Amino acid sequence: MPSSESTRAGYMFVLLAAIIWSSIGILSRLPISHGITPLEIGFWRAAIGGTLFIIHALATAQHRIKPADALRMTLFGLACVGLFFPIYALSVQKGGAAQAAVLLYTAPFWVVVAARIFFKESLTIAKLAALVIAAAGVALLCLSGGGIPQDSDIEGVLYGLASGLLFSGHFLFSKVNLERFSAVTIYMYGLCTGALFMLPLVDFQPKGTDDWVCLFGIGAICTYLGYVIYCAGLRRLDAGKTAILCNLEPVLATIMAVLIWDEMFSLLGWLGASMVLVAVFLVILDKQKTQQKSQQ
Repeated sequence: MPSSESTRAGYMFVLLAAIIWSSIGILSRLPISHGITPLEIGFWRAAIGGTLFIIHALATAQHRIKPADALRMTLFGLACVGLFFPIYALSVQKGGAAQAAVLLYTAPFWVVVAARIFFKESLTIAKLAALVIAAAGVALLCLSGGGIPQDSDIEGVLYGLASGLLFSGHFLFSKVNLERFSAVTIYMYGLCTGALFMLPLVDFQPKGTDDWVCLFGIGAICTYLGYVIYCAGLRRLDAGKTAILCNLEPVLATIMAVLIWDEMFSLLGWLGASMVLVAVFLVILDKQKTQQKSQQ
């Protein structure tokens, strides 16, 4: 059982990771406003983060794996990096950083559905209620126009839901593979594969110093450092507590979007965003309760 000091450190690491990840949408807005496409932002996020994970893996001898495992990680990288990163940036572009962060965290619901299909996990009353609440919240976000109503449309919501679906792949892939491989190995292969997939599709645009600062921040701090810190916390806390703390990310992202970019939901939007977040907490708390019962 972890010591109290280790547990406190775990809370600090996970909270710090949530703070770091909450800035992705904020940092993406400036390059997007300068004409840099979401696909290029996704490429640089994967390329910079992947390069740092290569250095980390080589320095700690965590780069050697069997060809069959490399193939699985390659497929993970294509879907959950090569598609996910630019789609999340499109979600920010179309609906604003606040809405994008909220809809990204529909991921637990996709996990619930996948877990039912692939792992035969039960659908409890709490999970079903959460799914209904989340669906209603997403519907209200659609009606509200998102965080930037003058530019937002149904595309922003659809991209946000798609990013949540692809983000759920990180949870599912970790469930199967983190017992055998470190996060460094998984993300070295995943990020590099995603970057190579996006490379021939990117229309590179001229960038100023401020654009490079944002892109480097997204790749080095939000991606590489964020995952490293998160995994350090995960080793010190149980999965339920970690997941609950990480769901502070959309709350923090919404606050930052309001303060920095003057994004603002309508009353209907705030109600919808709150319903999505409440539903996420219901799913995670129910999962944690189920795990505790199984251990008794």
